Amino acid sequence: MAVLDRIPTLIALRDRNYGGGDVKCCLCEDGDETVKHLLCSCRVASTVWYHTSQWFKVSPFILFSAKDIVIASEFCNLDKEVKEALYGIMLVTSWCIWLAGNNKRFLETQVNPGEIIRKIHRKLPHGFTTKAYLINRLTDEKLSENDRRRGVEIGGVLEDASKMERRAEGVRL
Repeated sequence: MAVLDRIPTLIALRDRNYGGGDVKCCLCEDGDETVKHLLCSCRVASTVWYHTSQWFKVSPFILFSAKDIVIASEFCNLDKEVKEALYGIMLVTSWCIWLAGNNKRFLETQVNPGEIIRKIHRKLPHGFTTKAYLINRLTDEKLSENDRRRGVEIGGVLEDASKMERRAEGVRL
């Protein structure tokens, strides 16, 4: 939906004559609230994306459009299962960023990147951790030693997601 630019941001609603007034991003109050700004350029969103990349131990995501969110996992040096997990988490992250904006606007809640990250974790399937992934993958006798080492490398941060949450709590915009 974001790729098609159909997310009801303030600019999109104004362009459809469904409102007027202030169109500033409610998360950072810096740029106009477009899909591109809300999900890619916003300071709050950028912080959340940074922590998501750290969770998967990949280079920070540089996102220029909503389409980049959809294809970013393909360009990470990860095995297929981890890329699929990252893709799903990127969609959940997009949803949580958009929802945080709506909650601030309509429910007058405070915006905190750490809280958005905690919501992402709560939306993941119960038991979704790299620890389970590693146990399954590292005990598979068909894997080479290199694959085993890489699995530990990929999973290092994921195994204890609470560390990332605690780091993100310290980030206040």
